[in-house]
Amino acid sequence: WSQAKAQCEAVVNSGLYGLEPNYSDIFSSSKQWGQEVVYSLHMVEDPDGNWGEHEGSWLSIWFGDRDMGWGYGFRCPTTDFINAFEPGDNRLDASVVFDGESIPGVFGGAPHDFTGGSWNPPTGFMGQKYLIPDSERPVTADCNGNLDYIFLRYADVLLMAAEANNRATASNDTKAQNYLNQVRARAYGNNSNASSSTGSTLTQEIWDERRLELAGEGHRFYDLVRTGQAAAEISGFVAGKHEVFPIPQTEIDVSNLTQNAGY
Repeated sequence: WSQAKAQCEAVVNSGLYGLEPNYSDIFSSSKQWGQEVVYSLHMVEDPDGNWGEHEGSWLSIWFGDRDMGWGYGFRCPTTDFINAFEPGDNRLDASVVFDGESIPGVFGGAPHDFTGGSWNPPTGFMGQKYLIPDSERPVTADCNGNLDYIFLRYADVLLMAAEANNRATASNDTKAQNYLNQVRARAYGNNSNASSSTGSTLTQEIWDERRLELAGEGHRFYDLVRTGQAAAEISGFVAGKHEVFPIPQTEIDVSNLTQNAGY
């Protein structure tokens, strides 16, 4: 934890990064080189690509709406996730599309009618972070786009710094609170939800904040595994097996590896 603290605070103290004032701007093409992005894979739309030959991003098709435009509708939010938000948290609307909601500038502003649609999201909600306006949709029929893959953003660094300070042998909960509360202040537009917790209570608050702040961005499973909460939170998760993935038999044959336990 002391090493993690040092690395995270080197980024924080560099002065190179900051939080985007408007949370939803992080996922717009106009902010792809914004102050919050620490590490991303820059994508450009492939103007003449065919299926399977794309040079562009697939974010818009993986997580886009099946009914109202191109999309597979993956990674749909759950009711449990919706209920985890506190009143006034602006990340909810930026992360979730509700049944009947009309999103200006996206798919012509048509309402998303999940109830009557042919491809209803299985949870009753759809992810919103990777929807892009019609004007920014790919010109090719195969749906590749220009949305960058963001692997690490500044809010994630702040929450890692918070956890590292909280869990280090020489813990510093005052610092941990400061980093956590920077993220919360943006989420609520003020400091009304600032944390003053310490110890294990603060640890859980940081973990819960990661769930809301980084929702749909590919972190949740790994957070649950590393914090020992996966078996309690994921239906069908088998402790001692599903923390790791199976190794393909072809790789075992070539490299003489030993298959992971349980597979």
